[in-house]
Amino acid sequence: MNERNQQVHRERRHLRDTRSAKTMVVFSLMVFIIMTLTIMLTAGATMVLIRCGVIDGDPRGLALIVFACVSVIIGTILSRFVGKRPIEIIVDINEATKRVAKGDFTAELSEENIPAIELREMAHNFNVMTQELASTEILRSDFIENASHEFKTPISAIEGYATLLQRRDLSEEKRWSMRTAS
Repeated sequence: MNERNQQVHRERRHLRDTRSAKTMVVFSLMVFIIMTLTIMLTAGATMVLIRCGVIDGDPRGLALIVFACVSVIIGTILSRFVGKRPIEIIVDINEATKRVAKGDFTAELSEENIPAIELREMAHNFNVMTQELASTEILRSDFIENASHEFKTPISAIEGYATLLQRRDLSEEKRWSMRTAS
């Protein structure tokens, strides 16, 4: 049994590592494509500016400076738009996690329109977790309610016997009967 658990653990770790590697490759490709497009756009714009005579003097030095500045600006803008959705999803998960930490087990994440498989799985697993926590909370509430009822009934009976035993007008025989019954 222990070997089986270790085998399952190794398989899960391998699957997680494979997914992480795929995610890193996809992320690297996205950055590469963004930077390549940025460089191509900036180079094209710089060449147009040189040919139109907007940039004059030593075209290589000035062009390089313009090219670098525009590349940084365009790369930043493109990264902002491309990275916006994954960051929004992570923020949503963070906010929902805070709600659960405060005891709100009704928190739910939308699993639709999440492009990254890992983030979609995370949202799904979060929803499964909150459903399980909510059902556990219902069981806990029911247990407390039932246990409370089970304790109240005998305590009420004991309280009734104690009240009767305190009455002074009871004969000794009735007191003895009450003690025996309790």
